[in-house]
Amino acid sequence: MVWVKSALTAVFVAAAAALAVSVFVVSVGAAPYGPGEENPSKAQYVGKGGGEKHSDTGYYNFYDRWTDSLSTEASPEAAGGTVSEGSNPAARAPARKLEIMEPPTPYSQVVDNATPGRFYSAQPWKKADGRSSRYGKDFRHTSPGKSGAPAWFKVKIPTSGHYTVYARWPSAKGNNPKTRFQISTASGLRNVEVNQRRDSGTWVRLGAYRMEESDRYSVQVSGRSKAEGRIVADAVMVVAGTQAAPHDPNEDASPGGGGTPVIGGDVVASEVIERARTHLGTPYRHSPPLPCQAYRSEDCSCFTSLVFSKWVSMPDNPVEQWKFGDYVEESDLRPGDLVFFKEAGGNNPITHVAIYSGGGNILHASTYWGRVVESPMKYVHGYAGARRLVETTPAAEGPAKTMMASYYGRALEGHKMANGQPFNADGFTAAHKTLPFGTELEVSYGSKSVRVTVTDRGPYAAGRDLDLSLAAARKLGILSRGVAPVQVRIV
Repeated sequence: MVWVKSALTAVFVAAAAALAVSVFVVSVGAAPYGPGEENPSKAQYVGKGGGEKHSDTGYYNFYDRWTDSLSTEASPEAAGGTVSEGSNPAARAPARKLEIMEPPTPYSQVVDNATPGRFYSAQPWKKADGRSSRYGKDFRHTSPGKSGAPAWFKVKIPTSGHYTVYARWPSAKGNNPKTRFQISTASGLRNVEVNQRRDSGTWVRLGAYRMEESDRYSVQVSGRSKAEGRIVADAVMVVAGTQAAPHDPNEDASPGGGGTPVIGGDVVASEVIERARTHLGTPYRHSPPLPCQAYRSEDCSCFTSLVFSKWVSMPDNPVEQWKFGDYVEESDLRPGDLVFFKEAGGNNPITHVAIYSGGGNILHASTYWGRVVESPMKYVHGYAGARRLVETTPAAEGPAKTMMASYYGRALEGHKMANGQPFNADGFTAAHKTLPFGTELEVSYGSKSVRVTVTDRGPYAAGRDLDLSLAAARKLGILSRGVAPVQVRIV
């Protein structure tokens, strides 16, 4: 894990430098624009609204006063209450809980429904392979019934201790919103209810438990439910410790073979969660005054800015980060969304920011735990709202996706693009964060459409998914808007 963190630290530094250069190039090119053209830099860097406005006036002064006041008050736990586990410095986690976070010997195991000798289901469970967001070559499913026959995953627990259990499934509207997992622990069966209509394509944390040394069918998916809808059994993973970064041994393999993950849906959201989990265990240090350093020193907004640095450059300030992306209702939270909290009360500034990871959990740098952790969102007080930064990327041979498009001004004519070629404002090209260079896209706005080729990276602004050349934007008729929702399809 040390070498992974070191390598990723270098990647984050390089990505941050690249983002700084990209923003600089757009800014210096913001001079002359033709009739009806909007400054593309200004157009890109305005987030979409929604939700409550949160003032950033005197945030750091407020935080210092809040910290000082808490230091003179009795601990909420001592008074019989509960403490918020975000940026509230009123209490610290017990030493016994900290000791079991990372095991002396790392261990993880993935069991797929196709893993030989490690999955069992009775007759009502059927096999299917029709969803791209499944794990491996197929998955099993059943309808809730009177028999309620479960599906079983056989996992190996090498030594008695604490383990974190994860699961993943392909989501669909017809899935069951109250699917029940049962986990055999040292203190008996533990039930965990999940909504399988959501959170596909990522490992969802079910919880951390003390488990006895064994090699048996310790995780089951119940065939019964209080709700209607298909119950899915796809894959589970066990990881030693309560806060050790999960490692899927198949994550770097090529798609298509047994046990190999095939991720559909929002690939960027899945990558956000994977990147965030590599930070688990990083020491909490408030910044400023201490520096924001990947894997060495992170507070809540430092952590989120580092994780999202591949897609957008955000300031190390939770109130400022609220201005990025699109507002999301709490009922519509998806993995990769930013969630914000006002732990000092609704009339005070935002004090904490985290990344939603699915199943009611968040990834965040916590003063209570003294490090980056993944824990239930309900233990951080004062939920204030959420924003969605991740893009929706069209899939090859898939349907068109709605994306927010801005465009390059003529002032960037001749600047070198990420593919090494000079930018031509009269060509039909586009910038995208992840699609391969040379990808052909059909972009539509109303009754107008244009074909463009991906030649550059960007845009690096919250809520922006695609940068079009001046010619392409003119043909679509979006010059006067600056930013517009367009339909994008890979051709």
